[in-house]
Amino acid sequence: MEMSAEVTNPHTGRTSRWVVHLVCLVATAATGFAVYAFLIQPTRQLQDSARRESMRLDRLLASASGTQRKVRHLRHAVADLTKREEEFEERIPATPREAAYLALITETANSVGLTIGNYQPGNVTRREQFSEMELQLSAEGSFPAICQFVAGIEKASRLTAIKRMSILAPPKANRYPVDLTLVLYFGVKSQLDKETPRG
Repeated sequence: MEMSAEVTNPHTGRTSRWVVHLVCLVATAATGFAVYAFLIQPTRQLQDSARRESMRLDRLLASASGTQRKVRHLRHAVADLTKREEEFEERIPATPREAAYLALITETANSVGLTIGNYQPGNVTRREQFSEMELQLSAEGSFPAICQFVAGIEKASRLTAIKRMSILAPPKANRYPVDLTLVLYFGVKSQLDKETPRG
């Protein structure tokens, strides 16, 4: 009868367990590295990229808002300048426009009870910065009407000056003849006009 004895080396069993643990550890590390390399790192890169893009868009939005405010401010400034130019053109037009002015003062005279009898354009004088035209005007009315007419001329939108005025003794009761010389201003020259060579 044969007998065989199986000898177990205690060190070999421990070594096998360490090998198994080591293999598991390496496998876990490899799995973790793969998860980091293929999932976490790309996700973080995408997050960083999205964060940078968001900051860029925020800067663009802030810049666009600032630009829109500037555009609105410029539009208001242009509208204001246009309005001022129109008002200036009404007060001192580029040409005499004496016919329009005659219609204006005739309406003023009628409103206060003054009768305009004669109206005659006078000489045009060219000055360095503007031009002027004299107008001779004869009218008749009560003294209060004459005063109201003069006040109306001074309040009119068209810039004028009264150069001479003479009131005669009334041939009729409370009706005074009055002769006026008015000056109409027009054709204001800008600095650019003065600096532009002629010819």
